[in-house]
Parts: sequence; structure tokens; C-alpha cells
Amino acid sequence: MKWDILIIVFAIYNCILIPFDVAFEPILPDALLGFERIVDVLFGLDIVVAFKTSYIDTSTGLEVFESKKIAMSYIFTGRFFIDLAASIPFENIYMLFVTVENGGEDNLELKLLGLLKLIRLLRLGRIIRYLRVKQGFKVGIRMFQLLFFLLLLVHWIACVWFLVVKEPGSWIPPKDLDYVTR
Repeated sequence: MKWDILIIVFAIYNCILIPFDVAFEPILPDALLGFERIVDVLFGLDIVVAFKTSYIDTSTGLEVFESKKIAMSYIFTGRFFIDLAASIPFENIYMLFVTVENGGEDNLELKLLGLLKLIRLLRLGRIIRYLRVKQGFKVGIRMFQLLFFLLLLVHWIACVWFLVVKEPGSWIPPKDLDYVTR
């Protein structure tokens, strides 16, 4: 449970920082870039932990401890592929095969590959499922979840909007353009 909470905190961190980084192009200090690599490694390590974490069988209501059944359940429920897609550093792989122009500056295509890490947000369901078991918190958790996703959506829309309008003159027609009506 503590490990899942740590992973969820890092997923929320990524869901806030990645769109901000794509839209506003901040210059991240080396310490923050190092922290990003540590987060990527932790998400990779989470896959290993998931193969060793027991689960509750819905048909019997019993906890399953057998490694083979745990692995099969993890793979066949689709969570493995979501976790794998969220853990692969696509932007680093892209850098290995493509040379970046402009003296190594980050370009938009490279930053958009970082948006694939937002798949990590799908891990929120794992921790919320544990917390929903407690009846006293059920309504409060749903309200918090709704509010959180609403705020996250507003954040993403604001970042995309800024990305669209940040190029001066690229989305607005010139003021002196004459429209001909026929």
C-alpha cells in the first residue's frame, strides 16, 4: 500500500510537470532532470514489485500468493502493458536514433514524446480501489477524485492553450487583411 501511494504521488507529479514542460519550455535544472530519471527508474521497478504483489481473487474472495497466478493476473488484466508503456523512456530512445537540431535544444517532437508518460495516471485506479473498500470514505473519495481530475483537466487545457497561442501571429490573421465578400 505504501509503495502504491509513492507511485501515485510520482504519477501526479508527472501529470502536472510534463504538460507544463511541453507548453512553457522551462529550463529544468540538472537536479530536476536527475530526479526525473529516478522517477522513471521507480516506475520500472514498480513493474517488478507488481509481479510479486498478491491480489484478491474476485471469484473466491481469497488472497492469491502464488507467483505464477499473480503474474498471469497482472499480464491478462492489461495493467502490465499500461505500466510498461508508462515506464519506457521514449524521449531517451528517440534521442539515440535522431539528432536534435539547433545545437541540442529540446524540440517540440521530443517534448511531445514525454506526454506518453501521462499513461501513468491510469495507476490511480489501483490505490483508489483499495480506499473505496472503506464505506465511510466512499463519497469523500469520489468527490476528491472528481475534483482532482477536473483540476488536472483544466491544467492540461491551459497548457495546450498556451502552446497554441505562444507563437505570435501564427494563429491570428493579420489586422490589415481585406476579406472580399462576393
